[in-house]
Amino acid sequence: MNRREFKNGWKKRHIGVILLFKSLATGISLFVIIGLFSVVKGDWTLIVPYALYVGGFFIIIAALLSGALVSGDRLRANFSAETGEDRRRRLIWSTKLLFVGLPNIAGSLLIYCMWMK
Repeated sequence: MNRREFKNGWKKRHIGVILLFKSLATGISLFVIIGLFSVVKGDWTLIVPYALYVGGFFIIIAALLSGALVSGDRLRANFSAETGEDRRRRLIWSTKLLFVGLPNIAGSLLIYCMWMK
């Protein structure tokens, strides 16, 4: 295997990891924006509910896209009706949205446990 084949193979295998880090960075950025908003408003307690709302929104959309909220019969019908490429794209988007929502949920729970007691 020459250098070019190794480099292209690495890109193909690790492009998913790079996309997940971008989604995670987007989620952290949203959390920071919510924090700045609460600083501007002068009320630190706004971080917890707003971050929970934003994180919950993205996680619910991710669950809807992944098919986690449908029955087995509907999931089987969807599986037979869609192509492999459509399924792959849908699951990639579901994973991206999950990684956008997780930092908001984790940050709000961390702030609640540390400062709101």
